[in-house]
Amino acid sequence: MNEKEIVLITGGSRGLGKAIAMELKNKYQVIITSEKESELKETASKLNIDYYVCDVSDYAQIDKAVSNISEKYGKIDVLINNAGIWIQGPLENNDPEYIKKTFEINTLGVVFMTRAVLPMMINKKSGTILIVNSVSGITTKPERTVYDSSKWALTGFTECLRQEVSKHRIKVLSLHPSLMNTAFFEKAGKLRDVQKAIEPKEVAKVVSYMLSVEGDNFLSQVVIRNLNY
Repeated sequence: MNEKEIVLITGGSRGLGKAIAMELKNKYQVIITSEKESELKETASKLNIDYYVCDVSDYAQIDKAVSNISEKYGKIDVLINNAGIWIQGPLENNDPEYIKKTFEINTLGVVFMTRAVLPMMINKKSGTILIVNSVSGITTKPERTVYDSSKWALTGFTECLRQEVSKHRIKVLSLHPSLMNTAFFEKAGKLRDVQKAIEPKEVAKVVSYMLSVEGDNFLSQVVIRNLNY
């Protein structure tokens, strides 16, 4: 069995997920997932890490990926739920299909992936689940009704899950970063000035520290606010 702990990162081919993979790859056996194979393969090759194509909104794909990882590595020690998409604008202007997609990825994707990985962690009575949420999961703004709702649902899921799995010695951590300098908005077809936003590599360092804290003094929730916005 691999001596390093196995870390699975969703949405790991770009942005924050990629930065986290870069930060952790020397200490952990890192595995990244994404639905875009070409981008995923390129990132995995550059970082010399493993990857699995997986759309987190599709439980069948999740189940297959987790099963393959379990067969190859025998375990998943850390799950970092990072995949997410952006949506904005007045509710009446949001496309119904994209509203559905937002919840499928931002919320259900986390629920599905966590459900698939939990049995392994419960079986060995240890594990860490880190959920990359957003400041939008603890605050509200107009014209972000759908996005903020998807993140608030995630906050509720996280708090309930933490209580549910603590008896199995599984840690549940949540990270709430504010605006980051990534292509997150551009990918959704929105233009936004991110020049003064938080750099993903700095957030990745916070993730690394959260994972390093042992015992009962772990940081269950970390909020990173950018004072420029």
